[in-house]
Amino acid sequence: MRAKFATGVCAAIAALATPTLMGPAFAQDAAGPDPYAAVQFDAGGRVILVGGGFDGDSAEAIAMRLDLEAGVETVLDSGLALGARVAVAGERDPPARTPRGGLAGDCPAGVADCATVAGAAVRAPLSGYAGADIRDGRGRPRGAVEEAYVYIDGGWGAVNLGLTEGAAAALSLPTPSILAGSSTVDGHLNLTGLGGAQTINDFSGASTKIAFESVSLLGLSAGLSFTPETDHRTLDQGYARRAGEAVSFEGENIWEAGLRFERVWASGLETRAALTYLTAESAVSAVQWDTLNAWSAGVQLGLGPVRGGVSMLESDNGWAVGDRHYRSYAASGIYEVGPWSLMLEGSSADDNLAHVQIDSVLAGVGRDIGDGAAISLSLLHQNRSVPDADSLGRRQREETSQGLFLEFAADL
Repeated sequence: MRAKFATGVCAAIAALATPTLMGPAFAQDAAGPDPYAAVQFDAGGRVILVGGGFDGDSAEAIAMRLDLEAGVETVLDSGLALGARVAVAGERDPPARTPRGGLAGDCPAGVADCATVAGAAVRAPLSGYAGADIRDGRGRPRGAVEEAYVYIDGGWGAVNLGLTEGAAAALSLPTPSILAGSSTVDGHLNLTGLGGAQTINDFSGASTKIAFESVSLLGLSAGLSFTPETDHRTLDQGYARRAGEAVSFEGENIWEAGLRFERVWASGLETRAALTYLTAESAVSAVQWDTLNAWSAGVQLGLGPVRGGVSMLESDNGWAVGDRHYRSYAASGIYEVGPWSLMLEGSSADDNLAHVQIDSVLAGVGRDIGDGAAISLSLLHQNRSVPDADSLGRRQREETSQGLFLEFAADL
């Protein structure tokens, strides 16, 4: 397979099915096709089903996601590989997340210190939270093209051109998880409706870009990408405003870079570390917007049946006046016993632009049931602080949700 399975939590999905800490990111990171075949075709997919019971006004009982991908590749006599890939996804996600975050509290434009641009409420660009003017997509299935690009893969590295993720997202290192889609860290699905923490440095989504990742040299690889403008919206990222909705940062001239180090030492200790950065200019002439900057870092360690990691993401949200940052931190640990895995995960995220803070603690047990399938049972507690604003000012109120959920994931 010559590309990441999909954006967002692909590394967590791969971790479910294999003992490694991360999945492939760019073309050269995955096993290639049969070198004796003139043209190689491949296709695959994954289905994720989540069900459970939670208290809280925004909680629902069922969520699901389907990912499908296909590719074609030919290898020239020189060893240069040429190919193309396309990936689509559909999901039913309980919260009104279009994409990520969604409606959090009540903070209309022009009221108290609620963020306002041209008389409209503002959606935070990385977390996706907004205090007003978000359509309620609860229970409605959604679909999107997640990737569609061509690539060249040589001995020096791989170049992707088209609808593909940027270097910062591709090289980000999230915390390991036994959950394919419902982790509180960079997860696709969220039954509580409260959201979670984002530590993958992904602002441009799959907008049209050119992206390069080098081969690994002594365990170190590097990536660089350029996106002219944010022109494509996937299920979990990418800006595309609909009439009457909150505005968000529209980016152009987006540069992303990342470094990743991976090594297995003689002792059997697996180490991985990553550092990424992105910067984007505002495509809109508004005094509230400035250059958006974001950086992330992550570390993972594994030894025998134990693995764990920490990750973080920080951004100025592209806001020109005052400190309206986004910061998130996450940590997780996994202990494997045969086909069973035990996991403890914690995360915290604070978005000063949307006036939202969310803290999550999750404990889960999972089992690999073979043929690319796994099942897990998790206990989750989340607490979110959201704004309530009126003519007298802004106050914060607490929202709490806790309960159990079951996740089933399988390759197709």
